[in-house]
Amino acid sequence: MATTIHPGMREGQQADVTNKKYKFDIYADDSGGTVEFYMQPGDQETWKHLEGKRLEFPNGTDWYDIEYNLKDKFSSVKVKFKTAEPICIQPGSVCPAKGSGNGSGGEVSVTSKSDKKLDVQNTNQTAGLLSYTLFFTDMNDQDVGEVDPIYDNGGGGHPLR
Repeated sequence: MATTIHPGMREGQQADVTNKKYKFDIYADDSGGTVEFYMQPGDQETWKHLEGKRLEFPNGTDWYDIEYNLKDKFSSVKVKFKTAEPICIQPGSVCPAKGSGNGSGGEVSVTSKSDKKLDVQNTNQTAGLLSYTLFFTDMNDQDVGEVDPIYDNGGGGHPLR
């Protein structure tokens, strides 16, 4: 998943900065023999802001809180967000591998995490292309999969049309 982040406020500028919150449900399903992960909007507000299958973060001063809720009722394997590194971020359009860390330059950060919930903040302030991957383990901390959410940050990491 690639994201383009555009500049917002410059030092010394005044503007109304708005916090927007989006929620996503991530479902684990092993009915096909292996654990697969699927993501969908978790509330009506998030549905309203989707463009196709991607959430858009428009250029500007707004910053965003993204809440991921992990659900495993369709899986015999009980899963959780990876404790040590639930998300990896790196510059460019190639989705990061496990152990890549947070290369967002402070644009994207984890604000809280638990086994079934991950909160991430996107400040959307500096132009740049970023890619993300979310990682999951079973309850014994064995890696079981990943998902690459796709977002557009006001300038086309992924063209929508």
